Amino acid sequence: MEGASLPAHYFDGHGARAWPVVLTREQSHLRITGDTVGLRFALNKLDWPERTRGGARVMELPGGASIECCDALAWDAFARACGQRDSWVVRLQQSASTAIVSLFILLLLLGAAYLWGIPLAARIILVFVPSSVDRAIGAATLRSLDQIVLQPSALPKAQRGVLRAVFEQALAHQGDAAQITHQVEFRHSPLIGPNAFALPGGTIIVTDELVRATQADPATFVGVLGHEFGHLQARHGMRLVLQASVVGVLSGILIGDVSSLLAVAPAVLGQAAYSRTFEREADRESVRVLLGAGLSPVIMATFFTKIATRSQRMDSLGIAIASHPADAQRIQFFLDMARKAGFPLQP
Repeated sequence: MEGASLPAHYFDGHGARAWPVVLTREQSHLRITGDTVGLRFALNKLDWPERTRGGARVMELPGGASIECCDALAWDAFARACGQRDSWVVRLQQSASTAIVSLFILLLLLGAAYLWGIPLAARIILVFVPSSVDRAIGAATLRSLDQIVLQPSALPKAQRGVLRAVFEQALAHQGDAAQITHQVEFRHSPLIGPNAFALPGGTIIVTDELVRATQADPATFVGVLGHEFGHLQARHGMRLVLQASVVGVLSGILIGDVSSLLAVAPAVLGQAAYSRTFEREADRESVRVLLGAGLSPVIMATFFTKIATRSQRMDSLGIAIASHPADAQRIQFFLDMARKAGFPLQP
C-alpha cells in the first residue's frame, strides 16, 4: 500500500541510542526518516522478521544498523502493506490445530523410539562393547546384591557341586554354545525367595530357596538354568543396562569411560524386568538345553505353574530381574515344545 507509514526506532549499530524514525513505503522501497536519519532500501532486499504472537519486531539493516518496533500488531499491518506475507512455517507456528497435531506426532515418535528405537540402539551398541564390561558390571551388581538381599548359601557344598555338575553335563550337548563363560553361584535369600537370575559377565545366581522348592530335582534345575543361560547367550543383562542408559553408554564408548555405567548398573539390574521378548528368547534356550539332555520341556511348564503365587509375591518386592511370571502363554509354549518333540504332556 503506497504511503503506508509506521513509527519506530533506529539503531545505527555503533551505540545504544534509539533514534525515533518513521517508516514509509514508497512504491518498491522503504524510506526511514528522522531528525538525523534518512535512508532508503529496496523492500525485496530487506530481511523482514518473522511474525510471532508477541514481542518487539526487529529488522536488521545492511551495514549493521537495525529498526525496532514495540507495537507488534502495527508492525505486522505495516509489513502486509509493504507486500510481505507469512511463510508456510510461520503459518503453521501460529495454528492451534497444527500445534495439537504436532504434539500428537511427537508423542507417537517418542513412543516408537521407546519401544523400538532404544532397543535397536542397544543391540547396535552391544556389538562394540567388550565382554570385559559385562564382567565388570556383573561383579559390581553381585557385590551390591550381596550387601542388600543375598546371603551366603546354606546348602551343603557337596549338593551344590552335584547340581553344578548336572547342569554342565546338560550343557555338554550344546556344542559351541556351552563354551560361553558362565559360573553357577548359590545364595540364601528369604527376601527374594525361590529364584534364579543371570548377571552380565556369566554369573548365574540360584537361591537356596529355589533348590528347596524344586526338591533339588536335577531336571527342573537344568530347565531353570537353561533359561538363565539363554539370557547369558543373548547378553540380555547388558542390553537391559544399555537400554536404560543409552546416551551414557554412547559417551562411555566414545571417551572410554564406563565408571558412570558401573555406578548405575546395579540399580538398573535390580529393579528393571526383562522384556517379554527377552524371556521368550531365554525360554527357547531352556527348551534346547532340556531336549539336548533328553529331558521333557513339560518340566518347565510344571515348574512355572507351581511357583505362580510365589512369583506374584516376588514381583511386589521390586527384584524384577529375578522374576519370571508364570503366564499361560509361557506355560503353553513349553507344553507345545514337549508335544512337538514327542514327549507326553504329563511330567
